[in-house]
Amino acid sequence: MKAIFLGKFQPPHLGHVRTILSVAKEFEHVIVGITMGEPQVIDYGEAKDIMQDVFAHNPKISVQLIEGTIEGGTSNIDSLDFDVVVSGNHKVLEILKERGYVTKFQPRTEGKGYSGSEIRGLIESKSSIYIENRTLGYDFKIVPTSTLKPLEKVFRHHFENIEKMIVADKIIFRPIIIDANNHIVLDGSHRYAFLVKHGYKYAPVISVNYADDSIFVGNHLKHRYLTDSSFVISKSEVIARALNENLFSARTTRHFFPFRKVDYPVALNQLEEGAHRNIDYLLDDSSLSHEIEADRKYIAEIDDELVVMNDYMREQQGVRKYLMRQIEEMEKISGASNDALQLSAEH
Repeated sequence: MKAIFLGKFQPPHLGHVRTILSVAKEFEHVIVGITMGEPQVIDYGEAKDIMQDVFAHNPKISVQLIEGTIEGGTSNIDSLDFDVVVSGNHKVLEILKERGYVTKFQPRTEGKGYSGSEIRGLIESKSSIYIENRTLGYDFKIVPTSTLKPLEKVFRHHFENIEKMIVADKIIFRPIIIDANNHIVLDGSHRYAFLVKHGYKYAPVISVNYADDSIFVGNHLKHRYLTDSSFVISKSEVIARALNENLFSARTTRHFFPFRKVDYPVALNQLEEGAHRNIDYLLDDSSLSHEIEADRKYIAEIDDELVVMNDYMREQQGVRKYLMRQIEEMEKISGASNDALQLSAEH
């Protein structure tokens, strides 16, 4: 059987090479199909030349530049000779499977420097625009939207409402919160979807060190305070999902940060609007009634969290009362000691 391995290869790196070699062990021939689209950090022709040089002496592997994008439906791979589409991108595989192709998921090779987003972050961080020094233990800045990696899908109707508000205000009031290392969108998926749809080149973000223990993830608001049997999401799963573009369903994760989420208003005209893009891959396939029910469940989560908070407040009030009593008792002892010292001095 023959396979085509699809990717943007922006830029090509050792992780790509090792993954392709693994695929070549399973198939008699592999076409490395270089597709177009964002993000782009090098010329597509240059990416093709690099991959051809790397596999020049491997007769089982050939390289083909493919016009257009899979996500936008402008790529045509029908003329190529293959039996199976292989990719580490779940989004691409879902699209092609719906079009009738046989698909196979290939896990990406893990390793330092084996992530395109990590490499692009090093390249494009130099072009980050800092608004002003408003840091409070984290970095607030504006970065290229193309460097961000989504984690969750978004609710269609909720997105439409947010889109109307942002367009009317002409302002993004609250920045997206991202992982500094991989640029994963930890908070603000709907705002991210808005920026992608409207082609904005830059995004206002708060960049955090995701390895910091003070930042954690759960799947219920009460997990801010309690760990129970329903606590099933980990940071490692978050990273793996985002890097493999295997998005969670809308409103799956709850991220908790050691700071308050406050407004840092940024005007849309600072973000450079471009051509609008198709974001169907970011939209959760949910009905309106499902979204309403999801909102009701989230309100129930808030109610549960308030119960936990009230229990914690009562606990702390008890501790405060106990400490005040301790102080009173110690002050009695201190006062008695001072009286005894004074009497001794008088005699």
